[in-house]
Amino acid sequence: MYEVNAELGYRPIKIHSPMEVVERVERKAADLVGNLIGIKVHLDCKGWQIICSSLTLCPDAVWENMHSSMIPVINSITGYGKGTKMLTGIGFDHQNMVQWGGVKWDLITQRRLSDNKFLEGHGYKVYSQNDEDGIIQEIFRRIGTTNKTFVEIGIQDGMECNTHYLLFLGWHGVWIEASEACADAIKRKFDYVINNGILKVINEFVTRENINDLLVGAELPEEVDLLSIDIDGNDYYIFEAISSVKPRVILIEYNGKFPPECSWKMPYCKDYIGTGQIDMVLR
Repeated sequence: MYEVNAELGYRPIKIHSPMEVVERVERKAADLVGNLIGIKVHLDCKGWQIICSSLTLCPDAVWENMHSSMIPVINSITGYGKGTKMLTGIGFDHQNMVQWGGVKWDLITQRRLSDNKFLEGHGYKVYSQNDEDGIIQEIFRRIGTTNKTFVEIGIQDGMECNTHYLLFLGWHGVWIEASEACADAIKRKFDYVINNGILKVINEFVTRENINDLLVGAELPEEVDLLSIDIDGNDYYIFEAISSVKPRVILIEYNGKFPPECSWKMPYCKDYIGTGQIDMVLR
């Protein structure tokens, strides 16, 4: 028997062999979409991984059918859903072609949560999208602050970002936002801290060609405690280009669908607008 030790609320599961999963999943995929999709399944002692690759462009309806049909297949093969937590997140992605199952990362996270030196267990949300607010507080509890100055690039309307909460804790800094509508909303909602010199708002579309000019124009100190970048696309290139300030702590959004051993970045496109930015433009 091939055993996968599934923790985090899952009961231990057993299957006859890894090939049973491979064969049954591939057969199910073939039944659903014929030869339009190739599926590989990998199992090890930490969990499972599914890699899907589309040989031709499939209609969205086909992929939605694949997603809803494959979840019960995986559950029945591995034993999920039988009085325990149901697996619901296979997530076939026909645009990016690769999606990881959640068990492996749940197990890694569970181990990290059991050790206080890791940051995950300190996370909480005040105004951040996820647990960034708590993690930021724990980082600076450990290393201290110098000037409590932040720079955040990609704010939307300021109501869900990584530095909003810091304004309540004696910090000051700069927000850079490309959307004119969002920048106007920030100026209305945060007029008190703006008028009192606590927060500067710059309404500019950031590129690696202009980022240093924008930061110099903001009259920041050479060293800032925190730099946060979340612009849904050119994040890596903006960070790489920054030379006018030296941040002590850096937060950059990344694509978590790729495992740590996979190194990839999108090609730089000066005029690229990410999906999050498009959403705010359309509102």
